[in-house]
Amino acid sequence: MKELMVAGAEKVWSVVLCVFGALPWSHSAPALNTFTRKLRTQGATRVTLTISSGSRFRYPLGFLVFLLALPVSAQNVITFTAEVTSGVETVIPVLTWDTTPLADACVASGDWSGSKGPSGTETLPSVTSSATYNITCSWLDVKATLTWTAPTQNTDGTALTDLAGFKLKYGMTQSGPYDHEVDIPDPNETSHVISPLASGNWFFVSTAYNAIGTESDVSNEVMKNLGLLSGQESVGITVNPKPSPPTSLGIQ
Repeated sequence: MKELMVAGAEKVWSVVLCVFGALPWSHSAPALNTFTRKLRTQGATRVTLTISSGSRFRYPLGFLVFLLALPVSAQNVITFTAEVTSGVETVIPVLTWDTTPLADACVASGDWSGSKGPSGTETLPSVTSSATYNITCSWLDVKATLTWTAPTQNTDGTALTDLAGFKLKYGMTQSGPYDHEVDIPDPNETSHVISPLASGNWFFVSTAYNAIGTESDVSNEVMKNLGLLSGQESVGITVNPKPSPPTSLGIQ
């Protein structure tokens, strides 16, 4: 059983389970088999993976688990509601909105207008016909936070006892060349923020180096899209007409 703790804003996570083993019907050498499952988290969540050497693998040799955070629109959330969404003849709109994380700017459109803060409540003049209210919010993202796991072995399998630091290499071309480099001369460092960065797709790799400056091969490459990200939400208010009263009422 493997337990992983994930925290932060709502994300879609991919849990990638890599199992080294041969299939029960296979007579070939052990193979690497990968399974991916996606789950959505909100806040701090404990994910428990139970792994058993069942009938799927005849010779289970071991496993590796990777938790990859995938960017999704849910990371920038707009919540937009109306206190009352329908009424008869006249409705007073009371609109409430919020953004997570707090947006840099919000703009109203539709049947209201103007610049708005990242959150708030506003009471508008009464309406006598149906109306639609939009709010568009934007976030300016100019930084990349990189995290990594330090190596513990040399490529020949011996223990790495003289790790001296890391290098982060990055640029706007996939697979390189990487035009920028950050030296981190601390073997205990496992994260670093690079900022500010221009808008666009940025690609990052890392390397490790030892006390005499021998540098490792590059790690896997990761990418982040930076710049102005925006989203829009809408609410509608329906105003229903009231029937006119009967006329010419008579009595005998």
